[in-house]
Amino acid sequence: MKSGLRATMVLAGCLVIAMPAIAGTFVNGGFEDGTFNGWTQGAGYCNGYWPIIPTDFLPGGTYYNINYNASAVVTPGPDYTVGNLLNRVYNGSYAARINE
Repeated sequence: MKSGLRATMVLAGCLVIAMPAIAGTFVNGGFEDGTFNGWTQGAGYCNGYWPIIPTDFLPGGTYYNINYNASAVVTPGPDYTVGNLLNRVYNGSYAARINE
């Protein structure tokens, strides 16, 4: 076996072993309670400054303003923004719509 292939296989094995540890720190995004519980929502209006600093739009940030929030937890049904060609929820009772 060539050393490059061997190294790739060792790396792949390490990733498989590490995956359960990483998965344990992620909050499930199923939204089946109908809320954004476990998530931090940001919102605000970007006036064109660059570079955009994401933390400026989180609670306590310089440009944070929840009145500009365009996200929601939605229920099954046709999405009118794409001509009713897409169901808003793939599986289950709720999904997160991020930005409009």
